[in-house]
Amino acid sequence: MKRIFYLALAAVLILSALVAVQPTQAQSQGRFRLIHASATAPEVDVYVNGERVFNFLAFKSYSNFIKANAGTYEIALREAGAAESTDPVFTKEFKLAADQTLTIVAQGEPGNDFDMIVYETEDVAPSGKALLHLIHAIPTAVGVDLTAKDQVVTKNIEYGTVRSLPAAEGLYDLKIVPTGQSEPVVLNLSGSAIVKDVVYTYVITGTVEEPTSMRIGDGRMYLGSVNVAAGTPPIDIYLNDELVFEGIAFKKFSDLQIRDSGRYRVAIRKNGTAADSDPIFQTNIALPGGVAANLIVMGNPDSTSGDDQMRINAYWGAPIISEGRSSVNVIHAAPSFAPVVILESDKAITTPIAYQDIGSASGPAKTYQIKVADNGNNSLVRINLPDYELKAGKLHFVIFTQDESGKPDVLRFFASPFVSLRDGVN
Repeated sequence: MKRIFYLALAAVLILSALVAVQPTQAQSQGRFRLIHASATAPEVDVYVNGERVFNFLAFKSYSNFIKANAGTYEIALREAGAAESTDPVFTKEFKLAADQTLTIVAQGEPGNDFDMIVYETEDVAPSGKALLHLIHAIPTAVGVDLTAKDQVVTKNIEYGTVRSLPAAEGLYDLKIVPTGQSEPVVLNLSGSAIVKDVVYTYVITGTVEEPTSMRIGDGRMYLGSVNVAAGTPPIDIYLNDELVFEGIAFKKFSDLQIRDSGRYRVAIRKNGTAADSDPIFQTNIALPGGVAANLIVMGNPDSTSGDDQMRINAYWGAPIISEGRSSVNVIHAAPSFAPVVILESDKAITTPIAYQDIGSASGPAKTYQIKVADNGNNSLVRINLPDYELKAGKLHFVIFTQDESGKPDVLRFFASPFVSLRDGVN
């Protein structure tokens, strides 16, 4: 089976979804977004025309799109947590036109070639297709080509430029290679699921010695919620102060919803309490477009601090699966247990999965002998799933959790592939 890992993106506190400052010349609105793609730069607070709009923007984090009137704006970066009166570490002016969409990327090395480069991008995919933006954000790196199945799709993307191209829905074996060469592979993006009507922004970042990438999906997504926090009463889940999932009891699921991608303020409250009451837990979560995602409540409801505190995390998987194959995601949601591995016929098929992490594997649709065992002691089996059938075209979720007595427990479900995010769910 093929092993893939999905990591939740770092959260950014969104202070304002709409810039309230006045530009130099008010006209129709455009949109802009900020991406932190400087591997050596610290976390920063972001100000636009003197107003702080984002706290603690970290490497490989990004903002929602901000709607603003056409005009001239100044971005100022201050070290995260610094007072507003502190001199900014970097400033940049940019112009926003009516109906224009800009992606502004912090890239390069502070004190050397750091800059915030403004890229003009589209925010709507062609009808029935996806749209890919590729941004080269590694200074001193050579130009690169994008290949699919080792065939060049677009060539010579140079540093500081963006390349845009439409793509049909499907699974792609994408690679980034130096222009005109097949080796070395700068980035291997094999198994990339591209969903129609979604706009994907790939940022080639990191350093020449250690390149990495960001992928941001803008569009619609499936979203559900699951409560595996043993001993908790039914809960309500709010997104940006909107009650979205109501009365989710222990080991129960919500219905699937279609939501827009973006960063959300996510809060857990006891079922039936007022929307303005103090939440049990609150965080900020980035949810990308074109995925099947679940908000999973886990932890100890009696703990108010520490790693076992009741919390909510987002996990997602690719909604497109090759014909005749299936995928399984195993989520470690048992705070009292050490890291585990997934075994198939007593052979480990993932690296260790710690509490709050997810391990994924895929293979032909058939029956497997699945176990979840302690890392380093495969004979200590926590969950045994003999003759577990991975159904064709399904994205399976297996949540390793614990019951009210603290013993290991499991919750299983699966999601069907997308029909259309415009038409609704299966």
